[in-house]
Amino acid sequence: MDDTRDVVRESVAGGIDEVRTTLTAYALGAEIERLTFTGIGDFKGTGNTLNNLIVGGAGNDMLTGGAGADTLIGGNGDDRFYFDDADAPLQGGAGFDTAVVQGSVGASLDLAACSIEQAYGGGGNDSLIGTGALLGLAINGRDGDDLILGSAFNDTLTGGNGSDTLVAGDGDDALYIDADDALVSGGAGFDTVYVQGDGNLTLDLTASGIERVFSGAGNDILTATGSVTLVEINGAAGDDLLVGSAFDDTLRGDAGDDTLFGGAGNDVLVGGGGNNVLFGGAGDDRLYVDTQTASLDGGAGNDTVYARYSGGVTLDLSASIELFNGSVGSDTVTAVNASSAVDLIGGDGDDSLTGGAYADSLRGDNGDDWLDGGDGNDTLSGGNGNDWLCGGSGNDTLSGGSGNDTLVGGFGDDSLVGGSGADLFVFSNGGGNDILRDFNAGQGDLIGLAEGQTYTLATDVSGNARIVFGASDTVTFVGVQITAVSSSWFVTV
Repeated sequence: MDDTRDVVRESVAGGIDEVRTTLTAYALGAEIERLTFTGIGDFKGTGNTLNNLIVGGAGNDMLTGGAGADTLIGGNGDDRFYFDDADAPLQGGAGFDTAVVQGSVGASLDLAACSIEQAYGGGGNDSLIGTGALLGLAINGRDGDDLILGSAFNDTLTGGNGSDTLVAGDGDDALYIDADDALVSGGAGFDTVYVQGDGNLTLDLTASGIERVFSGAGNDILTATGSVTLVEINGAAGDDLLVGSAFDDTLRGDAGDDTLFGGAGNDVLVGGGGNNVLFGGAGDDRLYVDTQTASLDGGAGNDTVYARYSGGVTLDLSASIELFNGSVGSDTVTAVNASSAVDLIGGDGDDSLTGGAYADSLRGDNGDDWLDGGDGNDTLSGGNGNDWLCGGSGNDTLSGGSGNDTLVGGFGDDSLVGGSGADLFVFSNGGGNDILRDFNAGQGDLIGLAEGQTYTLATDVSGNARIVFGASDTVTFVGVQITAVSSSWFVTV
């Protein structure tokens, strides 16, 4: 047939009849069993209620079997088949072919045997099998409790609605699942799971052979404690629990109040929005804070916190954090109860940094910063800005940097360098034997003493001027002769 005005009629039980057509679309009439396209280009062929044989051509054909037990043959081209549970195996032929299950009754399809590269399930419990395919497949179960088996190549498997079973083979696969799915397995290769919907999912990446997960909107529990390789776990909008492996994992909380456990290995933990808990575990971990506050514990190893919240963070780093890097905000950070030395870097903003009982390093960087070394032999550097530095107990080293800084040595034998700007150096009884290395009255430097505090002038063995408080506390002015000392240098603080 080559004219749309042609009409074919066949009587009941009139034998096996075939229509051959060059038309681009044709639907079989009643009592006709076979349809073959003999034309050029794309063809749309539709069967009837009988057991049809529909054969496409070299183009991109769309073949629909209808209600009977149909056989659909695509030929060359990127063909699309609509079939149901009663249909015989499809034959996709060359090209990228797609099979779509119709109806609510489950159907079975062996994609490899049928040369099908993409399949969509229907409303029933479908079995879509791709284990013997010679290239990567795309399989979507849609509705129903489906069984989906991938190939040995890079597949995209989507469960859809229902309690689905998704089993990928070798290859780097992408699996789209939801909280209702019964089983997910990545197999060999680097496999990625994308969680859909807002259900609460619990997924063990170790048992599933999954290396990367992107969570959904629910409160998900994603664990990889026994994985034999590193993993990447990404939370989403819910309050997620993310647990890494013994390798170098990356955990991202995203939105929601998330809890992240890195485990062993040098992990990267990113809190995201919400009130988050970040625990690094063993290894040299990096913890990223994206909100004003978070609960942090680095665990064993040398762990670093990076503050990325522009409004400034307020953090207690007492639990096994060794290094803090601030950002553009005005951060308030304390490590008073730290169990080891800490290195605190304020970054931009007017930061407040407080050390603990060990030999800490505090750097204000930019901004008007407040640095308190606490106990221990600390090193404090103000950087740019008008900074306040207090060494606390211990033999401390203070450097004001640029700006009009205030330097308080505190207890212990301290070394003080004001830097550029008009700096104020504050001393008191009980402060130890301090060394003032760059006092410059010409740029406005001053000495601050408590009201009523007295001192006497002396020199050290090198001829440097020295002031003496009480019985044994001293301040030595390096490079300053005793004859140059003026009462105008001293102010009450």
